[in-house]
Amino acid sequence: VEIIEKRGGEAVASYEDVADHEGAGRMVAQAVDTWGRLDVLVTNAGIVRDSAIWNMREADFDAVINVHLKGMWSPCHHAARHWREVHKETGRPGGARVITTTSGAGLVGNFGQTNYATAKAGVAGFTQTLSLELYKMGVTVNAVGPAAATRITATMPNAPAVIEPI
Repeated sequence: VEIIEKRGGEAVASYEDVADHEGAGRMVAQAVDTWGRLDVLVTNAGIVRDSAIWNMREADFDAVINVHLKGMWSPCHHAARHWREVHKETGRPGGARVITTTSGAGLVGNFGQTNYATAKAGVAGFTQTLSLELYKMGVTVNAVGPAAATRITATMPNAPAVIEPI
């Protein structure tokens, strides 16, 4: 495992597919094996395949749901199993964190994004439920819902200019 040092911190790269359940497990195990613990899990994987529902292909619906929801669920599943084992062994709250990423589209909808808005609404519900499930282990779960002008939002009609294209 190559440890990368940037801006005063250290990280390891993983090229696993977060929507591949076993791959997500390997990613969580890599973090625990490298650092000896898992303090924070941020689930931020996302794609768009925008189209009005009458033009949307089933494959585009499935791809967005898979990346956003299963790509969040799988790493959280493996992290929760790890934290549960740690909690059983120590009997103490773990103090770990999960941060998920939702979107205004998931809260109020957005034309041409039945797949994306559905996925992001699912993130909100998942986050609330996960917080209830992990609370007694001392794991805090929150969602952020940023608004940004990014490469992903630039694909939307009438989107603002991308602020930092790279």
